[in-house]
Amino acid sequence: MKPVFQVGQFWVWVLLAMGVALAVFYLYCYRQEARHARRLKPGQKKLLRTLRILVGILAVLALGQPGMNWVSSEERLPVLPIVLDESTSMDYQDCRDNPLVQKAPRDLRRRYDTAKTVVQKLQEKLTRTHRVKLFTFSDTSKLLKEIPHRESDGDPVLTPGQVFERAPDPTGEYTNVGDALTDAMRELAGEQL
Repeated sequence: MKPVFQVGQFWVWVLLAMGVALAVFYLYCYRQEARHARRLKPGQKKLLRTLRILVGILAVLALGQPGMNWVSSEERLPVLPIVLDESTSMDYQDCRDNPLVQKAPRDLRRRYDTAKTVVQKLQEKLTRTHRVKLFTFSDTSKLLKEIPHRESDGDPVLTPGQVFERAPDPTGEYTNVGDALTDAMRELAGEQL
């Protein structure tokens, strides 16, 4: 955070001119009152002089009405949303030609299992450069998980069980892609995507 002063260039010159005029006025007053000040001790004279200078500085500052804002900036990684269908149609078997299905065990060959595998592979790479947010949708859409950013390749990657702990199986009634994308974009409105 650093302070930003909000006094325009014109006002800086006006304040300087006022400061000079005030200094001349003080000198004039000081000379007029010098005969009365002879009775004061040296310490009292110094105190009086300091107070006059301080009042003059405060008067000039008050006339300028300076403003000061504290500005803080934060660099954030861009967000990469992943939008995943979790309707019951994802419970059907995936295409046999898909290489991800061929490598999977027999009980993990649903479309939803393939999508989970794809999300896992994507998040392993993308969490190094982005903030990854996983949305699921069917009749409604929701943010399932914000997958944490990894500073280095040595940082642990979330397992599929951790990513999909709140949605292990598809449960939605129908697929509503348009609304899901609109909802995700609305939720991420202030972010760099």
